[in-house]
Amino acid sequence: MGKYIVTIAPPTPNGNLHLGHISGPFLAADIFNRIRRLKNDDVIFVCYSDDYQDYVVRKAMQQNMGRFELATHFANRIDATLKKTNIHLDWFLKAYQNDFYKDAIAFFYKMAAEKGVLASRDCEVPYSAEDNVYGYEAFARGTCNYCGEDSDPSQCEACANSPVMEKMGDLLSIFSQKKMGFETINREYLRLDHYKDYLKNHFKRNIVREELQQFVQEVISNGELDWYIDRPRAYGIDVEINGETKIIHTWFSGLAGYYAATKEYAHHIGNPGLHDEFWKSTDTRIVNFLGFDCSFSHAIVYPSLLSNAPGHTANWAPITNRFLKLEGGDFSTSRGHAIWVDDILEEVSSDALRYYLAIVSPEYQVENFEKQKFMEWLDHWFNPFIEQLGNYMEKHADEFTAINFSDASSSAAAYYRDTWNRYTESATFSIGKLAQLQQEFLQTLKSAMDAGQSGLGSLIQVYLVMGKPIHPELSEKLISLYNIKEPVLVNWLLTDSNVKVK
Repeated sequence: MGKYIVTIAPPTPNGNLHLGHISGPFLAADIFNRIRRLKNDDVIFVCYSDDYQDYVVRKAMQQNMGRFELATHFANRIDATLKKTNIHLDWFLKAYQNDFYKDAIAFFYKMAAEKGVLASRDCEVPYSAEDNVYGYEAFARGTCNYCGEDSDPSQCEACANSPVMEKMGDLLSIFSQKKMGFETINREYLRLDHYKDYLKNHFKRNIVREELQQFVQEVISNGELDWYIDRPRAYGIDVEINGETKIIHTWFSGLAGYYAATKEYAHHIGNPGLHDEFWKSTDTRIVNFLGFDCSFSHAIVYPSLLSNAPGHTANWAPITNRFLKLEGGDFSTSRGHAIWVDDILEEVSSDALRYYLAIVSPEYQVENFEKQKFMEWLDHWFNPFIEQLGNYMEKHADEFTAINFSDASSSAAAYYRDTWNRYTESATFSIGKLAQLQQEFLQTLKSAMDAGQSGLGSLIQVYLVMGKPIHPELSEKLISLYNIKEPVLVNWLLTDSNVKVK
């Protein structure tokens, strides 16, 4: 039995969630969390709302709203939408004026200071006098000095690097669309070059997807490793450290957000010691789910910051995904090119949506969602099968009182079990491959039912337990209705012995 802290990169509360959000880190993290619990691991599953994000400030300005009024509104909506999608976090921390959050930021700042890896110097910061905004992040766009693609000056969505402001091309103000000038400002930075050897060794032990491995190696070899952590005269989190107030930006504070969320959760359930029990155990594995564009913070900065804290787990494993397109184009709320999760759940079940998004999940490359194809899959595959499965189970209810594999079904059951185990482990985890496996399993069952076969009860029970992390409501309903012995099936799923189940 293992110990896991499962985290999702925090959503920016400047709008609600669309399908592109759910298809990546949110759904993958929830399925991973459900699988770990199914395998009897101890898990804390957390996320938080990135209320101090620059993009929240920009949206609030554009809508003539208070910065934190907007953040609080959308943080609550995001929380509700996740629940509708059956993504049930143990805790969703709201960052605004949250003492757990600010204390955690101060903690990791002090750990870095004690390690001697913080320094300061004068640097050039983009500034628009006409709009009176600094171009640290949401208020400027230019070309990334690493890949040449359009980017803000904080983190490039195309290549995931943290651009160097002074080296970016054509930095324009978001508001006036005019070229920004520069002001000299003294800023504090983290000397990430100190962690080069640590990161190389860390990712030899903590296996991540090949694309992320390559990114880490390129950054360590070629990247600019002086990484600024504050945003003077602009927006961020006001934190008092050693009697001095600092404006720390939210990318530095991500690790603190996860740390604070587990601590607030532990206090909420009346077990404050649970936080240290997980974070200060060398057995605990922290698995982060994130878009590839967040790779610099999660694969370079956060494991480095965590290594400064004595007595804490160092088992930090990011799992990335690429982007989901909609009808061949990028999701865009400004152009109205989006499908909101709340809206589509008025039409379809959360199980159906979860299942299909897992199939088209952009784990390794950009994928595309087409609503017509989804509705065809729903009408000609998912809904008819669920009806056929229900009819079979009602007609053959006696087959679900025990688990007995015949010679014909034993090899099929073993194949599905072994493949399921392969893609549920951290190093090879894939919701796309698990969803494809479930579809293959469904086709086997459907073909047998179409042929009028009986004796499928044990295979159906295996399917329902294996598929529970993907379609929880369907599995829970039928497991309960037919008194299926889930713990017995789980024991069988987790064993490498033959397929005989008693």
